Amino acid sequence: MFRFGSTKKKNLSIIFLILTLNALLLSNLSTFGNAWGNGYDINDPLITPGGDMPEIDGIKDDSWDNNANTSDHLLDGTPIKLFIMVSSNSSSNYLLILVEIEVGNHDDNEYLRLLLSNSTESADDFFYDAKLIQNRQFDSENKSYTLFDQYLSEEAYLNDNLLDFEGASNISDSGHSFYEFKIPYSSEDENDTEIHTSTPYAIKIQWGNSESENDYNENPSEALYIQIGLKAIEGDPEITEGLLDIDMVSNITFIVVIIAFAVIFVMVYRNKTV
Repeated sequence: MFRFGSTKKKNLSIIFLILTLNALLLSNLSTFGNAWGNGYDINDPLITPGGDMPEIDGIKDDSWDNNANTSDHLLDGTPIKLFIMVSSNSSSNYLLILVEIEVGNHDDNEYLRLLLSNSTESADDFFYDAKLIQNRQFDSENKSYTLFDQYLSEEAYLNDNLLDFEGASNISDSGHSFYEFKIPYSSEDENDTEIHTSTPYAIKIQWGNSESENDYNENPSEALYIQIGLKAIEGDPEITEGLLDIDMVSNITFIVVIIAFAVIFVMVYRNKTV
C-alpha cells in the first residue's frame, strides 16, 4: 500500500509539472502576436515578416499570400483584409502593405488613405503621416489613380511636396479592390514616419468616396498595432530573421503538448493495472 501511494503521488507531481510548464509556455507565446492575435491589442502587435518584393501594380502577387501576415477587419460594415510584410532591395528596406476591400460594387471616386503614427498613440491627432490613393472612374475601362503623400496640419491632411512612397490600386476579377503601398523605412522628409525594428507603431485605414480634393471621410478604422519582426543586418541589405521564429516555437509547443498527453495516458493506464 505504501509503495502504491508513493508511486501515485509521484505520478501526480509529474503530471502537474508538465501541465504547468505547458501553460507557462503558451502564455508567453501569446504575447508575440504572429499566430495568436490580429493587432488590436497594443501589447500584442501584428508582426510583419520578411518576404519577396512584389510588383507594385495593385494586383495581389503570390508573395502576399506566401509571405505576408494578415489581419481581417470591418470598415464601415465592409470586410477588408490587410496584408503586411517587409522587404529590401540593394539600397533600402521597405514596409509593404496591401489592403483588400471585399465588396463587389465600387464608387468611381473610391479612395484609400493609410494613416501612420510615429508611436503606439492611437488618437487621431497622432497620425501625422498619410499615404493616399485616389481613384477616378474606378469601375470602368478608363480608370486611373493618383498618389498623394500627406501630412497632418491642425485637423486637415495637406499634400506634401515630396512623394516618398509607391502605390497602386486595381480591381480583381472577383470585384474586390486592392490598394498596394511600398513605404521606405526612412525619408529625408520630416513629415514621414521613421520605421524602426524595435518599435511598435499604430496605423489606421480610411476608405470611402471622394469626388473633390478635400471631400474625405473623417472616420478612420480602429487602430492596428504593428511591429517589424525582422531586421536588416548592418551593411547588408538582405533582411534576416530576428531572435524568435514563431512558427518553430509553435511547432515545438504542439509536440510538447502531445508528449505530455501521452505521458499522462501511460501513467493513468499503469495505475489502473497496479
